[in-house]
Amino acid sequence: MTGLAQPQPEPRPRSGARSQAHRDEFVIAPVSTRAASATAPITDEEARAAALPGRWRLRSAQVFLGFFLFLFALLVEESAHRVPLLGRLLGRRPRRGPERFRALLEGLGGGFIKFGQFLSMRSDILPPAYCLALSTLFDDVPPFPSWVASRIIERELGAPIDELFASFDEQPVGAASFGQVHLVTLRGEDEGRRAAVKVCRPGGEAFIETDGRLLLAVGWLTDLVRLLGRVEVVPVLRDAVKWTRKEVHYLQEGKNADHLHEVTQFNPRQRIPYVYWKLTTDVVLTMEYLEGPSVSEVIRRFEAGDEAIDDELAAISCDRAGLARNIFQTFVLGTFVGRVFHGDPHPGNVIVLPENTVGLIDVGLLGRLNEEARREQAICLDAISQENIERLFVATLDILDAPRGLLVTDTYDRFYDEVDAWLDACDNPGAPFAEKSLQRLVSGSMIIARQVGLVLPAQTILFYKALLTVDAVVLRLSPEFDYKREARRALRLVRMYELERAYAPGRVLDASLLVQELLAALPSFVSERVQDYEQGQRQIYRKLNLLPVITANLLRTTGWSLLALGVLAWLDKRSRLEAVWREIPRDWFAPLLGLLERHPVANVVVYAACLYAAYRMRARTFVKVQKD
Repeated sequence: MTGLAQPQPEPRPRSGARSQAHRDEFVIAPVSTRAASATAPITDEEARAAALPGRWRLRSAQVFLGFFLFLFALLVEESAHRVPLLGRLLGRRPRRGPERFRALLEGLGGGFIKFGQFLSMRSDILPPAYCLALSTLFDDVPPFPSWVASRIIERELGAPIDELFASFDEQPVGAASFGQVHLVTLRGEDEGRRAAVKVCRPGGEAFIETDGRLLLAVGWLTDLVRLLGRVEVVPVLRDAVKWTRKEVHYLQEGKNADHLHEVTQFNPRQRIPYVYWKLTTDVVLTMEYLEGPSVSEVIRRFEAGDEAIDDELAAISCDRAGLARNIFQTFVLGTFVGRVFHGDPHPGNVIVLPENTVGLIDVGLLGRLNEEARREQAICLDAISQENIERLFVATLDILDAPRGLLVTDTYDRFYDEVDAWLDACDNPGAPFAEKSLQRLVSGSMIIARQVGLVLPAQTILFYKALLTVDAVVLRLSPEFDYKREARRALRLVRMYELERAYAPGRVLDASLLVQELLAALPSFVSERVQDYEQGQRQIYRKLNLLPVITANLLRTTGWSLLALGVLAWLDKRSRLEAVWREIPRDWFAPLLGLLERHPVANVVVYAACLYAAYRMRARTFVKVQKD
């Protein structure tokens, strides 16, 4: 795609009922050819995927050998740095562990690249150097042949490719580990409209399942030897496998697109592609084609010094600063007003549309924060806008759910210095990218998490990952982006939309109906309560009874005192307390000690009786009484 395309005609209005009807039509009554997907493979790649049970041993050997060699090299390197003289010589050279780990996952390929991308945002369990190295992992795989994509489409949709589409571009516009996209022209009621058809790579789901099981096995061994200390890796890796599986289930991606459109349609600066449900299955997804350059293309040309990009953006009423502002506001509004956000908003998934409108594609992964998490993140955003570092630190501890007894003095000092430097960089338009990035704030939170062995919830990590992706996009798109000013603007929009939603006619009508129902039920409720009272049906409460508590404590004290005196009497009989009697007159204890010496069995019986009575009294601490 070259240049900036002119705006295409507005698509047919998206009707929730129509989308749901088409979705249900497919889910309830799938086309008959879906049964053919269980037949013989159509490609060599599918044949290899079908033979995965026979390849399990080979793949297992490859994975475990690779991780063993990585751990061996890591152990040798760390041991060398701990040798006094050798460590001083090697101290000036950076450790190669992070790059080795990245090369390992890249060499394993398949699902491990996706797992590495997921782990790159887990700075709460991995050191920053490893997260930075893994963040450079990208899907760099050649596309599979277009005739294979055509065969899969025909098999899934139950018709020849020429009957389904007026045209089919054999050259894919994008390819990744588990799928690729072809452009088509639709027929029928959508005659002439351009659409994007996403086709799952043959055998992709089987490879994810195999690599997922192997990754969990590696995680189990890591937890067994406590390689990362108190942190348990298996739950984190289980989330990675679960999220990766979603990338090869296109029905879920289509539902995500419809849901994201429905809950964020209040935002006029956002566009979600329409899903053509009649042409969609679990491995084929047909969506509206958003014609325009991706943000990655705009960033590439801008960083390459292409001055024509600003003129081409101006031709469709766009500019880089306004585009960066809308990307940031779209993410904030989706999170705090729509209650959902795009889980992978990298620049290749953001399309530039006229008037700085943001088009979001590839919505296979959506994130959601619960009410408490949204409130805490909103407090953080508000603290940034007001430059209140102390409030930001307290909100960060709440997000981490840090223990109340945590000693945070040193941590707060480092956090304060880091945030203060970041706020100063935001005021400096010429500050470098690394100093203005939100990564500095998130890294401070992750340092606290690693210090106390906390593992953040998966949805919070997904939020941070999406936030840092948006952060990188807006700063590369508009280096003078001011977070404090834009945070204030975004919060004003959030409050405005929340106010409109609270007093919308529908909300007011719902509240009125609820009040009407309560008022209608009030007479019968009062009548039932009066009848219960007249019939003597009184509620039973459990009340604390202090007398058994006091008695139980006295009996327990008496029993242990008798036991202690019995031991003293036994020692006195054997003349073991001569040194004690020189300090304390024996005459004070002589009568009692003589009694205990003559009747030791009785002493033990009385001791046991006191403890038993105390136990019985404890059971009567709470008694049932009727309400007066």
